[in-house]
Amino acid sequence: MRFKSSLWLCAAIAASFSRAHADPARQIVPQGPVSYSSPVTNFAVWLPGQIRYSGHNDISSMFLPVAANAKTDSVTFIVSFGVNLGQNPPSGPKVSIENFLAGLVGSYQRFDQVASFQSQNIELDGISGYDLSYVANRGVKGNRLRMYATSQRLYQIHAVGSEAALEKNRALVDKVFASFRILPQKGRNEPTQTAPTP
Repeated sequence: MRFKSSLWLCAAIAASFSRAHADPARQIVPQGPVSYSSPVTNFAVWLPGQIRYSGHNDISSMFLPVAANAKTDSVTFIVSFGVNLGQNPPSGPKVSIENFLAGLVGSYQRFDQVASFQSQNIELDGISGYDLSYVANRGVKGNRLRMYATSQRLYQIHAVGSEAALEKNRALVDKVFASFRILPQKGRNEPTQTAPTP
């Protein structure tokens, strides 16, 4: 379940025809501990389970509750940190961060063939983003997604599971989303991981 660069490229193309969201951005303030941080990719986040490196530009963690129906109540968290193709296109002109994000939001609506969709313009320490919640007709039904774009990277924090699992574990999803922070660019050290805390 990786975020393919083809989806990002489609978003960059779609963004050239999109307008930025007009509502004022909701301000996000990072809170709580972190269990993973990377000065290389400049972010930190808390994830509830073992962290897996599922691709070149993403990590994942699955939350499996200790219950008889653990399989249906599980939530998978995926954090991706690819290159911002709107600002660093393989060809063609740059796309503004706002238009790139708006185009990406539209791409999720089309790609996942959503049954219901909510989006909100957000900002984290001056960095533009979107908070999405949608039910997909294709793939995993329940989706909550938070994304931020800097001039170099597109960060996406994605929680997927059944609609019931996302609702039942809303506090956990909120905790993961609230923990995400973008770090100042310093050196090139290896990522560090600490044991997750409940």
